[in-house]
Amino acid sequence: MRKSRIFALLMGLSSVAAFLFYLITNYSHAVWFTEPSLIIRNAEIALGLFTIPVLGRMFFEEVAK
Repeated sequence: MRKSRIFALLMGLSSVAAFLFYLITNYSHAVWFTEPSLIIRNAEIALGLFTIPVLGRMFFEEVAK
C-alpha cells in the first residue's frame, strides 16, 4: 500500500507539473481541455503553483516514513 501511495503522489506531481508547463508556455492558445478565458486560465495556473509544493511535501513525507 505504501508503494502505491508514493507512486500516486509522484504521478500527481508530474501531471500537475506537465499541465502547468503547457498552460504557461502556450498561454495565448486555448486547448480542448482548458478554458479559453484568460481569467480561468490564470486561476488554473495559480492553483497549480499552490498544488506543486503541497504534493511535493506529501511525497517527501511518505518517502521518509
